[in-house]
Amino acid sequence: MNTLNSQQKPDNFLVWAILSTFFCCLFTGFVAIYHANRVDTLWYEGKKQESIEAMQDARKWTFITAGIGVVGYITFLLFGISGFMFYYSLLLLLWFTYQLVNAIATMIGLTPLLANLLLIGLLCWLVPILYNWFF
Repeated sequence: MNTLNSQQKPDNFLVWAILSTFFCCLFTGFVAIYHANRVDTLWYEGKKQESIEAMQDARKWTFITAGIGVVGYITFLLFGISGFMFYYSLLLLLWFTYQLVNAIATMIGLTPLLANLLLIGLLCWLVPILYNWFF
């Protein structure tokens, strides 16, 4: 099926989003499910281009979720439960640190370069703490 064909409703990836959420990663899986649910709603409202964009977002987040899950399972096989927990904790740390830095940068008006330097500095400080916690 050609996703750019305006005559056919695009696939919403809802089943794949739910499966990847259940088996791989909850956090990014919820984003995939959100975008998958938007596809049909936008299509039937007549917003075809936005529906196609929602389908592309659903597909992207489903693949990201599946990728996180595959790396998590490999980490579990290689390092056991402590490596697995470290991996998922590291993902959460990265996500929340990124959100915190973006909020601070927006509030005080930092340039993107300074915001990224702040993010790198915080991660250089927090990742070893997290590593020592699990190993």
